[in-house]
Amino acid sequence: MWSRLPADAVLACALALAAGWQRTVHKRRALRDCHRSSPLPAGGLRALAGTGRFGLRHGGACLRSCWALMLVMAVAGGGPGMLGWMAALTAIVTAERFARTPRRSANLAAAALAAAALAVALTPALT
Repeated sequence: MWSRLPADAVLACALALAAGWQRTVHKRRALRDCHRSSPLPAGGLRALAGTGRFGLRHGGACLRSCWALMLVMAVAGGGPGMLGWMAALTAIVTAERFARTPRRSANLAAAALAAAALAVALTPALT
């Protein structure tokens, strides 16, 4: 669908969307759910079912938290800059996952993504 649009415009929109998502209450809830753990049974079929439920719940929370960043990676394309985008987005996800206060890292990520969206949107106009 987006192949007919200028690649820089699509990337700038995806970055802006990701920056906006970082500031929503839904993102905060998803981050909270990513950090939540639950006690698991020690063994047997109950342990197997418990780990399955935990994995599905945790994976769903991480997907809810990171979908906008995944969209950025999907539209970034496969150019020489793809490795840079991948490193930046990995740093954001890692910081959110291991931060003591994931809300602060999400806010910093929102600012960085907004700045990147602005830079991508303005770069073609400068050339």
